[in-house]
Amino acid sequence: MKKKTLGKVTAASLAAVSAVSVMSAAVSANLTTSTTNSNYVSGTVYKVEVPNATTKINEVQYYTNSTDAASALSAAGVTGTPAEVNVTTLGSSIYVSGTRVYTTNETGTTRLYTGTPSSSGSSTSSDYSSSHYASNRGLVYYGSDDRWYPNYNSLLNAGVTLVSTKSSNYSSGYGYFDYLDGSYTADAGPNTWEIYGTTNDGYYYYDSSYYGSYDVYKVGTTYYPTLSSALSAAGNDYSKLTKVRDYSAPQSNYFSKTTGLYYSTYSAALSVSGNNSANVINMGYYNGYYYYDGYYYDGYYYNDPYYYYWVQTYGTKSDDDNSSSSSDKTTAAIGKTKGWTAVAKILKNAKSGSSYTVAMIEETSVPSSVMSAIKGRDVTVKLTLDNGVVFTINGKNVSSAKEIDIDTAYNTKNIPTKLVQAAYKKNDAVSTAQISIDDNSFGAEADITVKFSTKRSGCTAKLYRYNSAKGTLSLVDSSKVQSTGKVTFDGVTKGGDFVIVLC
Repeated sequence: MKKKTLGKVTAASLAAVSAVSVMSAAVSANLTTSTTNSNYVSGTVYKVEVPNATTKINEVQYYTNSTDAASALSAAGVTGTPAEVNVTTLGSSIYVSGTRVYTTNETGTTRLYTGTPSSSGSSTSSDYSSSHYASNRGLVYYGSDDRWYPNYNSLLNAGVTLVSTKSSNYSSGYGYFDYLDGSYTADAGPNTWEIYGTTNDGYYYYDSSYYGSYDVYKVGTTYYPTLSSALSAAGNDYSKLTKVRDYSAPQSNYFSKTTGLYYSTYSAALSVSGNNSANVINMGYYNGYYYYDGYYYDGYYYNDPYYYYWVQTYGTKSDDDNSSSSSDKTTAAIGKTKGWTAVAKILKNAKSGSSYTVAMIEETSVPSSVMSAIKGRDVTVKLTLDNGVVFTINGKNVSSAKEIDIDTAYNTKNIPTKLVQAAYKKNDAVSTAQISIDDNSFGAEADITVKFSTKRSGCTAKLYRYNSAKGTLSLVDSSKVQSTGKVTFDGVTKGGDFVIVLC
């Protein structure tokens, strides 16, 4: 692929390239823009470390040329030489203002991409900005347009209906998403979108019209599953509303605005809706866990909407070890379902390939019943502590179904300073941080996500565990800090005292 040097392009061509129009004529010849897509750059930028004028804490800065980088060092009274850094190490995109280069979207900056454009010369990204992110639920979504989407919001933005989901193969090493087969890949192709990181997939931000209610309303000739959606269609005029049905239990799956009924499959709902997808509302797989007569029922596992009507009418009982107990006062929750007993039941009934987020709230220990519920199965649980630390465990990586204490503290100081300083120097680091995790052995492999300031995005984070008996640090894993400031370390098997080195 031919490339042209930014420092040598004419004024006329710069004016035609809006993405780089703010860049100074002093841009180094080492930073080049692609001839096939002017939004993409490659080459090197210049890294310096100078103290912040207010906080006096050292911060890393990047420049497009060595002259301005050296001037920044001189103005701060720092001796040294700017370091050349490959722009791709800063992440999948950079933000430029004049000759300053940022790794986060600052006011007045222009975004440039550091990946490789597709062979056709067009951007490999989708028209929908949210398509640039993988779902943090570990799923990909198949739409009614016969395309896959990496997160649920991107499917909604495309104006299509969810047909099915499957587990994804996303990892930080994959930069592209193939929308024809729903897989992630390291290489750009004609059917790929560029992926910048992960994001919430939208289940927690459903519009209220996507939730089933006990009632169905009619406005004109159209039916609606909730009062709020009907009122919106009626312009908030209650006189235009007619309540036509009470199911006496929550509904799920697919609602036809044509018939006012719920259907177990999208195709069935579409068929009775004049084959018009606009008349079908996907109620979602995770629209709640419903409670009846002392027991919880999982809207993902029981996917027939009329099941709830049957439960309400005839009732059901389960044996004690497979049901929720009102005496369980623990605070851990999946959605609105609280208590470890209920959580364990949901996980025990979970389908292969499913993923659940558990808000720990006041809890720090995970009981053995929860680990036993997923052991040996392809079920993923994301345990979110109230300080934002997330432990992600797949049942196939559980070797011992034991109770584990995942209480994690930030900014601890339990590791000898000389060891921390040695790790800092060895890695030419920009910062370090210490965390402590209570339990010694998890009986499982866990992926642990922690969060730094977004100014650290693009840095490589290395996790070292302290061996107090030997007085040494051992490397556990290394990973890149995402644009959100989050970084995930894979395959952690035990707790203790850790130092994270950012370089």
